[in-house]
Amino acid sequence: MLCQYLLRDEVAGDDVYLERFAKDFLPSLLALSTDAVPNVRLALARALTQSVLPIEFMTSPKNPHCDDISRVLSLLRSDKDIDVQHYSSQPPGHCLPLPLLQPVSLASPRLASRVSRLSVS
Repeated sequence: MLCQYLLRDEVAGDDVYLERFAKDFLPSLLALSTDAVPNVRLALARALTQSVLPIEFMTSPKNPHCDDISRVLSLLRSDKDIDVQHYSSQPPGHCLPLPLLQPVSLASPRLASRVSRLSVS
C-alpha cells in the first residue's frame, strides 16, 4: 500500500518529511473515512493503525492533523462494517491478516473442472 511505502522505517524519524506527508497526503487519506465502499474504509483503518499511528510525530501536537486522525479513528470504530470497526480498534503497529475466506469444496464437478483447467501441466 502506498501509505506503508511512504511511511517506511527509514523516513519515520525525519520530521521534515513527516510534516510534508501530514500536509500533502494525510488530509486526502483521512477523507476516505466517508467513502461508500467498505473495503476503502477497511484499507484506511489498516493504514492508520499499522502505518500512521506507530509514528510518534503523527500523534503529537507537531502534526496539524493529529485531532483529525483521532476523529477519523473514532468514526471508523463505530462504522457499520464490522471489519472496519475491528481493524480501526487495533493497537498501533499491530498487524493482523485479513480474515480468511471459507474453504471452497471441489466436490462440485463444475468447480473442479474450472480448477483443473487452471492447473499447470
